[in-house]
Amino acid sequence: MSKKNFSIKEVIQFGWRTMKENIVFFVMLLIVAFLIPMLPKIMASLFLQDFPALNIMMQILGKLLGIVVYLGLLKVGLVLCDGNKPKLTELFSCFHHLIRYIPAIIFCVLTFYGILFLFMGPWMIVSRYTGENAMVAAATVLSALAFMAFVIFWIVKLSLFPYYIIDKRYGPLRALQASVKATAGSIWQLLLLKIVLILINFLGGITVIGLFVSLPIYMIADAYVYRKLMTSCTAEVC
Repeated sequence: MSKKNFSIKEVIQFGWRTMKENIVFFVMLLIVAFLIPMLPKIMASLFLQDFPALNIMMQILGKLLGIVVYLGLLKVGLVLCDGNKPKLTELFSCFHHLIRYIPAIIFCVLTFYGILFLFMGPWMIVSRYTGENAMVAAATVLSALAFMAFVIFWIVKLSLFPYYIIDKRYGPLRALQASVKATAGSIWQLLLLKIVLILINFLGGITVIGLFVSLPIYMIADAYVYRKLMTSCTAEVC
């Protein structure tokens, strides 16, 4: 498969330009996105301290609302990349995607834990039966570094799967597979872009208010890259 290129400068400029054109919308969007998942937790802490079961249910509801809002933010990015005007209601339009998104996340977490055991398990067993020594310690450190590199690589490879769930309504495994295919040949560019976007968000977070600028840029840039790689992958019949 040929390498699918995109310009990081082009991606950031598109994100910046789109953010400026919709800054008022993004301020309202991010305020609502922050408050909605907090409401069940606030209610639980204020009124349900004496009801553990209800407290736990409200905490779970807060987590689920957080996921729905996250998926809604991704959808907003897609709508903007398609040249349309999103609405605040987009935040709550992805409830039906939970049934596909959550199993995909569970699959990834369980897989990573399994791989972690393969990387670290043998050395933990050897250490237990032979005692600590320099060779085992060095092997453990190297295995930990190798696992971190492995995780970063696959986080980048699988980073587009939520978009396939939202945009194409793919099932969990199909969405993961589609992300792997779409990102083939673009791993280093994607990794560099993620680093740049994280740095932009870090700078935005210094003043807090700056997050109203940096987070929209991240959202739009991420969706823009998905559209770019998804289109390329379709054209090449991945």
